[in-house]
Amino acid sequence: INVVCHRAPDGSVEMSVRVDETVIDPAVAEVMSAQLPRREGLFVLDDSETADILAAGRGPDLDVDMPVSIPAAFEAIAAKSEGRTAVTGDGESLTYAELETASHAVATALISRGVQPGERVGVCMERTPRAIVAMLAILRAGACYVPLDPTHPPARRAYMAADAALRLVITDVDAVELPPGVTGVPLRELSEETNSD
Repeated sequence: INVVCHRAPDGSVEMSVRVDETVIDPAVAEVMSAQLPRREGLFVLDDSETADILAAGRGPDLDVDMPVSIPAAFEAIAAKSEGRTAVTGDGESLTYAELETASHAVATALISRGVQPGERVGVCMERTPRAIVAMLAILRAGACYVPLDPTHPPARRAYMAADAALRLVITDVDAVELPPGVTGVPLRELSEETNSD
């Protein structure tokens, strides 16, 4: 809805309303437009009007069994597509089964290192399939990932790590400069921890 107001030469306020009916249901637009003149520019709806607009815009309830998280959604797709390619890049490809297995192993290693649900874990890696393993593993551990670009200057990475209160950063290089108190762990080390058990 696009509302344009301007003051006419006689001092009155003129208003025009344009509605994109591909985005806004015409019934909702009509109810909203009806509010404009009688409220004189103050957009206040009573409870009944609010309920009507919300109901018109909500659409039908769908009976769909949706996964509750990204890892759960990925797991559902992986179960149906085990042998198919999930991600490719930098001359490397991983199937859904490989990505599923690798991310589970790294998630287990992260949890054993004390990563807690809701904690932020950095990912300072090139954009490769291995970075997807790290991101999915962090989500599987219940944490959230903070991307750190390895090409950024060390001061920028240090600022981002401090701002996000990171204590752990997954890397794909042996030596990445991080601020004091932040531990950089190569992805392959995390992968080997679980595989050696």
